Amino acid sequence: MLDQFRKYSVVFIALCIAIFCRLFIIAVYKIPTDSMNPTFISGDFIIASQVSYGLKFPWIESVWFKSTPQKGDLIIFTFKNKPSISYIKRVVAIEGEQVDTARGPQKVGVGEVYVLSDNREVLEDSRDLGMVAIERIESQAKMIWFSFSPNNEIRWNR
Repeated sequence: MLDQFRKYSVVFIALCIAIFCRLFIIAVYKIPTDSMNPTFISGDFIIASQVSYGLKFPWIESVWFKSTPQKGDLIIFTFKNKPSISYIKRVVAIEGEQVDTARGPQKVGVGEVYVLSDNREVLEDSRDLGMVAIERIESQAKMIWFSFSPNNEIRWNR
């Protein structure tokens, strides 16, 4: 009886750890467009770190071990005017830096970053939707773990 209890308790503890990691440590996303081509292409599934910029719990407002994104980071976030859509873009300027845009120079404000698509033909980034507030960053993209082609075949070379 005791051996059976130990067996089930190990499974239960492993399940609890997996759920905790999935809720607070890692996130999984599917890339729906080619806006980040060639880094990520449509059909890629990526793993992202939810703790790269601090540990956040839904029941408290403070962030533990807070840090800020750096230039070159691939971040997943929402824009203020489109809160229901998660975007993935590359940070090209951090707070205090100036960016030359088609509308003239823009200074990145405190608590904000300027992001662009790797595929510069796709606009839905800071060029037309504005700066991204750091508190709107959900996670940092880390790796591709799986990929499907448009005709639902596995891409083994990704």
